[in-house]
Amino acid sequence: METKKSVCGLYVLVSLFFIIWILGYSPKLANVRVLYKSEDTTRIYPVNTSENVNDTRQDNKNYMTSRLNRIQAKCTAWSNETYWRKLTPSGLVWSYLPLNLHYCYIPKVGCTFWKRFILFISSNYPKNMKIESPLDIPKNRVHSFSYPHLEITDLHIKRIRESIANHAFMFSRNPYTRLWSAYIDKFVLPTFWISHARSMLTRVRKDMTEHDRKCGDNMTFLEFLTFITKTPAGSLDKHWKPMHMLCSPCHITYKAIGKLENFTLDSVYVLKLFKMSHLIEKTTKIDFVREEVKTLSAYIFANPTSIGPRCMNTSVIAQKLWYAFQLNGYIHRDAQLPKQLIDGEQFLADPAKVFENITLTTIENQKKSGIDVKLQKHEMMLEAYKKIPTELLDDIIRVYWYDFELFDYNIRLFN
Repeated sequence: METKKSVCGLYVLVSLFFIIWILGYSPKLANVRVLYKSEDTTRIYPVNTSENVNDTRQDNKNYMTSRLNRIQAKCTAWSNETYWRKLTPSGLVWSYLPLNLHYCYIPKVGCTFWKRFILFISSNYPKNMKIESPLDIPKNRVHSFSYPHLEITDLHIKRIRESIANHAFMFSRNPYTRLWSAYIDKFVLPTFWISHARSMLTRVRKDMTEHDRKCGDNMTFLEFLTFITKTPAGSLDKHWKPMHMLCSPCHITYKAIGKLENFTLDSVYVLKLFKMSHLIEKTTKIDFVREEVKTLSAYIFANPTSIGPRCMNTSVIAQKLWYAFQLNGYIHRDAQLPKQLIDGEQFLADPAKVFENITLTTIENQKKSGIDVKLQKHEMMLEAYKKIPTELLDDIIRVYWYDFELFDYNIRLFN
């Protein structure tokens, strides 16, 4: 198995989609980079946090131990329940054996970040690709290729669970924000319109139009949550299936279980577990936003769905992506997409680049004008949930109750 290539003094700027989520959510921001070193590698890995990472290493170790103990206690208390006795262990694990690193991934919990990281350190990309940082690995390659330098296994195999016990890690996320993120990423954007939305709408929308059946481009957040509650949890798509079903924390002893909400401290802790020392260096929020805009613009415009121009064209993509960036707190909610620019010849020739330039210019102008969008993502998420009937929210809590309990999230969304 090929080991990591020798790169000395290489500075890496990685785009973190879920870090941008935190940037929009957290009222207190302290942006940092993690510089980690191994015998033959020096790279900078950017992360973001609302905690002070300089003097809390021991505290975070205690915090991690307490978290793991809590999960173990919950699992023990539930072990005789019929549900848990019948639940089949499952979960896909990425293993990089030279570091004895084993990562069980959960979609919408930062898995693109960790997959890029693992692909990069294991050199899992073609030699002819110019890869100087995890960011250079195309997003479609992260989720849809085979990887000769990794082992990808399933936790339903007892031998696998036993071999990686106390050597694996995973991350969790608040179920409410995970669902909101999945809705934006898969249904505001056109990612799942053709593959999921059309069939899902037939389950929850009484008066389906021909356009609905053909395009699936207008699923509401209410309909998305309703579909979840009408579907057996074990049959839900992995992007919103309960987390305890995806990485089986009651069937395997993890060395670390990080939280997206405590990302920097938990990531530093994980890196140390796998013998990667670190330093902390300041960076800025705008760096992360720029990289996310570039990455997502290129990805969405380069991967249109096959539903045809009657449902989606480059102008529709631009409008949907603009709205998604507003929901994610990058662009102020009142900012309008300049229609004259997306109707021009330059946009038709290179829509991704023109849209990227429009978006970055808008963000820069916001910054110069002192327009604050720091809390916008969280506010817009709460506004969306406030429109959901109480009975439906209660049903959502029932679907994800074990996740709330295991990973210590408050089931109350509103104070």
